[in-house]
Amino acid sequence: MMSLDVETNFYRTGSGCSEFAENVNKVGCYKNCIEVTTGRFFDIVEPQPLSVDILSIAEGLAKQCRFGGQTVGRFYSVAQHCCIGHDWAMQLDRKSVAGRKFAFDFLMHDAAEGYIGDLPRPVKVHLPEYKAIEDKIQDAITRRFAVPDMHRRVKSLDNELCRRESFLFMKSRGEKLDWQGTPLINVKIRPWGWRKARRQFLKRFYKHRPGEKYAN
Repeated sequence: MMSLDVETNFYRTGSGCSEFAENVNKVGCYKNCIEVTTGRFFDIVEPQPLSVDILSIAEGLAKQCRFGGQTVGRFYSVAQHCCIGHDWAMQLDRKSVAGRKFAFDFLMHDAAEGYIGDLPRPVKVHLPEYKAIEDKIQDAITRRFAVPDMHRRVKSLDNELCRRESFLFMKSRGEKLDWQGTPLINVKIRPWGWRKARRQFLKRFYKHRPGEKYAN
């Protein structure tokens, strides 16, 4: 097993990134890696917990608009979506350990999209390879930050919040979408700019993981 310093250096230089298959168009690419805002390289095919850092995740989520950017009116980021759901979960049960775990899980449930982008739900259905990559990255993030696994509760709240967001930010107010009994919750949302969204996401993260430092 390599030392922490040596392994970390792999992600600074990109030397630890996995190689493309031979038949892949490599123009504009460096192996299977993307360069993130910290200047490090992140392998999307073979993601490792050590290569994950919260600043890159926050930056990516804060700069991505929900619903593929097709919102009416102001920009509304994935990072703010995660913060709104986190706060709603905390409001429901902030005193118990389970409640705080639920809130942290919701905050981090879209974290993989900080690296590979947010795609509208109908698009994801037709891209199983994207979903496989997303799941591997999310798993690396989960291991890196010890994110609780409360998938059913998170998915339920995610659907409820998605319906509310559709009502507020889509032209049709989500009336043509199949919600399958998902209730329309009454949560107020005032869209933030991306800088505030990044700041608020990190603020909540560090409340749950106060000793965490971003990867160098």
